[in-house]
Amino acid sequence: MHHVNREEASLADYNMAIAFREKLRERLNEHDWLSNLAEDLAAAYINRGITLRALERLEEALSDYSQAIAIREIIKEALQEQWRPALDESLANAYSCRNRVLDSLNRSPEALSDSVKAISLRESLRESMSNEWPLEWMHNQASSYASMGTTLSKLDRPEESLEAYSKSICLGEQVHKILGEKWPSGWSEDLATFYMVRGILSKNLGHTEDAILDYNEAIRLLEEALEKQGDFCRPAMLNRLAEVYNNRGVCFGTFNQIHTALADFEISIFISENLKARIGKAWRDSWNEGLRGSYLNRTKALTEIARTTSAEHNQSPKGTIQSENDFAIDYSSHARDIALQKIKKFRLQRFLFQGVTQKNHKNS
Repeated sequence: MHHVNREEASLADYNMAIAFREKLRERLNEHDWLSNLAEDLAAAYINRGITLRALERLEEALSDYSQAIAIREIIKEALQEQWRPALDESLANAYSCRNRVLDSLNRSPEALSDSVKAISLRESLRESMSNEWPLEWMHNQASSYASMGTTLSKLDRPEESLEAYSKSICLGEQVHKILGEKWPSGWSEDLATFYMVRGILSKNLGHTEDAILDYNEAIRLLEEALEKQGDFCRPAMLNRLAEVYNNRGVCFGTFNQIHTALADFEISIFISENLKARIGKAWRDSWNEGLRGSYLNRTKALTEIARTTSAEHNQSPKGTIQSENDFAIDYSSHARDIALQKIKKFRLQRFLFQGVTQKNHKNS
């Protein structure tokens, strides 16, 4: 609720700023307006579009992004030789913003067109600026390729989507290599997301081993980002980590590594349940689907372990006969212990244990 109130207040400010600048546009001649105030108006439309998107008023956000693009295209045509690289990056950003809204509206062909335009603008900057191409712009290009990959996936073009995500990862890793310890944790989270999505694409294409490698990288990057952010880590990042663990567990299950898969499902459930208890009403309904999936996967893994282990003991003359339920309990407890050890290894407990006990998890 407080989030919505802040966005509504920002929206009111942007409305006044745009109205004021539009009046100036009417009063000034075209040359003066283009030279001094046009970019300010375009930026105001972009900022209002971002706010409208956060409020899920997507059609209005789309209109604002289109206004910003139209203004910046006019500026580019008018300035010609005086057009600066920073303005090209701003124009690419406007196309990227509109791409994301079009994608949310399931207007994939139009979204893809905007992705192509944003990437083309940034690739031209990359060629012309060479080593002077700012790292922030390189990161933005990585995000552009990822957005293209998302749209291509929706258009049922998985191989091309995989290629686009590979390009985003390549650029993200270049930025990481250059910045080293100065790499922002937010960019680490972005790169982790690129790896995660490529992992999903690889799994769907039957490249399960490649998917596991990508999930490993995503987990490593997310855990590093969590360490950097400390107590200020975003709940969405923790949910993303739970999602990656669940996805990797599914891959391990494909290779019949059931015990390893079970440990990943336990970690995923542990993170989600404790996060849910910690943040209360801030927990998103959309995250429940992932949590349910982790429980379902854990149940399947326990059932398989109980079935195979029970059969082995029943066939052994020295074995003690136990029910499948008893084996399930034993292996669930063992897997949970492994999960807790892994969680403590990267110190997630300081984000998750606030008022939530291990007992609560065991009873979940």
